Amino acid sequence: MTDAPRSQRSASWLSLLAATSLGLGALGCVDAEIAFDEPLDDGEGELRLVVQSYPAGSVRDGAPDVGRRPLGSTQRAVTREELRRGVPIRLVQLDAAQDREDIVAWVERGAANLDFDARAARPSSGAAVGWASNEGSTVRLVLRRG
Repeated sequence: MTDAPRSQRSASWLSLLAATSLGLGALGCVDAEIAFDEPLDDGEGELRLVVQSYPAGSVRDGAPDVGRRPLGSTQRAVTREELRRGVPIRLVQLDAAQDREDIVAWVERGAANLDFDARAARPSSGAAVGWASNEGSTVRLVLRRG
């Protein structure tokens, strides 16, 4: 096992692409901390945390506008204990020219195995969802059941 912090070990494919490619000048990062302290219905099964960023004004009531694609997205497997403490996320996004972004996050049952780091994902029925606007500092989201 590596000595790197967990957030560095769970880097997304987009983070790896950004770190190893030249000429990708329009990349930026959004830092977020995601928490969920409500009890889950059971202690079984894997949990997947998905975080996406959108241009400001693109998210209403926790859902992006129809047809809107995220600027950045990531997914990772999480434990119930990590969610209680808060999960730090660094989200790489393709358009660094944004002054402000809308951040959407959710946790649902399942493995962190969505294609292209969950860029096309939407919350499943029963997912705990949260959203907030980022204005240059770390976004803190507390997920809630709908």
